[in-house]
Amino acid sequence: MKRIRKTILFLTVLLPLAAARADDQVLARSGNPVFDRTVQIVLGNFYAADALDQFRQAVDAAVANLPNLAGDEEPVVDDAIAYVLASLGASHTARYTPDDLDYYELLDVFRYAVRDGLRHLYPQGQVVYPGIGIATRTIGGVAFVTDVYDGGPADRAGILAGDEIVSVDGRPFEEIASFNDKAGGTAT
Repeated sequence: MKRIRKTILFLTVLLPLAAARADDQVLARSGNPVFDRTVQIVLGNFYAADALDQFRQAVDAAVANLPNLAGDEEPVVDDAIAYVLASLGASHTARYTPDDLDYYELLDVFRYAVRDGLRHLYPQGQVVYPGIGIATRTIGGVAFVTDVYDGGPADRAGILAGDEIVSVDGRPFEEIASFNDKAGGTAT
């Protein structure tokens, strides 16, 4: 009987401490639905559980240092998401948007795995996007061509890997936005 009382007393003290510790594991919510959903997806699906402690710390730091994250401009939210995802140390983990060429290329690579959802965006089942058939990399603020897709407009125009892209139609180069509404037309 004395042993049972000690056990109950021990559990009475220990359980609230354990509950408090569990609450410590709950991440601060930013109030920004995109940021918070990103956090949920990573916590529920990331393959390397040992990286999640560092991820949680990065999330807490982002929320603490960006108190207006809920109402901040999109570039601030994008930077916060990039920061927390980088904390995972996984080379192919990032947030891709329709403004990024990688978004379309990854959709194309995984088109068979996501074919049902893909049909809502591309009824023909083929991923298409505005562009001239190049991949680029920005180095020191300058865009360079890294790949020219065979048979595309850039290939036909004689653009080569290594070429620098100064501008498109007099405006700064953007992978996708530079070619919006120009399908079948020209860009210089």
